[in-house]
Amino acid sequence: MKQIAIKKSGNSVTVRIPSAILKALSLSVDDPVNIDMEDGRIVITPVNQADEIAVAKPIVNKSLAEAVRVHMGLTQQGVAEYFGITLSAWAKKEQGINRLSVAEQHYFQLLTNQHPDYVMVRRYAKSNTPLQKASEAATNLAVYLSGRLVLPTETKALLSVLNGCVREFTEEWQTDLNSVVGASLPDEVTVLQAKLDEVLAENTELKKRLTKK
Repeated sequence: MKQIAIKKSGNSVTVRIPSAILKALSLSVDDPVNIDMEDGRIVITPVNQADEIAVAKPIVNKSLAEAVRVHMGLTQQGVAEYFGITLSAWAKKEQGINRLSVAEQHYFQLLTNQHPDYVMVRRYAKSNTPLQKASEAATNLAVYLSGRLVLPTETKALLSVLNGCVREFTEEWQTDLNSVVGASLPDEVTVLQAKLDEVLAENTELKKRLTKK
């Protein structure tokens, strides 16, 4: 029976695995392995280095970089300036030539609302319009509800502010809609004048026919 020698020195452990076992596992001396104890037995599991490399390497995501640019409504030059890189560097990210770092991956997911844990909401420099005020109020409510301590009284207060902003936005929207629709509809005088002109034209045409006869 082949024996595995385990030697502990301080906080480190040295494991000596016989060459016959390594050969049976198709491993070399330098290959990493996981060693566990199950039911009093030592279990050796080879480490998949390809998986480790895939996790350690920055992520290539061509579609995500392009989605960020489209979401921001910028040209390649504009988005390159936003991130402080050259146009060619950004183009290579969209083409999948340049890999995304882990930080870029998270930020890009936030920008395109694809992050599994967090969301990003646009912050207006100054909320002037009713829509911007409603957006700010909704953000404040969402941030509070996702916090560690949520009180019903504070929640109702924030919701009341949001409802007020939504009403203001709705009223402005309805006013704008009414003005547009009202401007596109002809008034009563215009309609009557058009009908009168039509009748007069028909009368003139009828007189011409009678004269010919």
